[in-house]
Amino acid sequence: MDKEDEKSLIRMIKAGNYRQFERLIAEYQNPLFLFIWRMVRDEDDAKDLCQDTFFKAYKSMKSFREDSKFSSWLFQIGYRKALDLIAKRKRQHTRLNKMETRSEMSSSEKDFEVKEADVLIGKIVEGLHQNSRIALHLFYKEEMTYGEIATVMKAPINTVKSHIHRGKEIIREKLIRMNRLRKQPT
Repeated sequence: MDKEDEKSLIRMIKAGNYRQFERLIAEYQNPLFLFIWRMVRDEDDAKDLCQDTFFKAYKSMKSFREDSKFSSWLFQIGYRKALDLIAKRKRQHTRLNKMETRSEMSSSEKDFEVKEADVLIGKIVEGLHQNSRIALHLFYKEEMTYGEIATVMKAPINTVKSHIHRGKEIIREKLIRMNRLRKQPT
């Protein structure tokens, strides 16, 4: 669907022809699902969030400003919904981790090392400011441009660039520090 067809379709929907919304769903269902799935990494959750996103977009269609791309607006809704789910999971994961004991962990040394590396990297990323974490995810995982990220995050492009740069610098510095600590003789 080209830009003019999409604008015409959106005007029809805003004028009350809501059945035309199905065409937008057909156009964006797969890309939206993939976008959300890359964030939440669970097919069922991604399907649910995709459905919730379209429902919210449908309910809020009259508030859509036609000066931005519909896809950016739709993905922004999906992005916020995915972030909410990720935050909920993180709270649940933290509670479960507190209940876990070392004796319940895998006895394999290799498995332990892999888990330890995942935890360390996860802690570095989790320790980043939310804006840097989000901007890095959209840039690297979703392969969005700075302009698209700026639209999703409702921030100026230079701010997005700053978030990405700052996040990469922090990750790099912490990895260098951790590597130095490992190399020190005991």
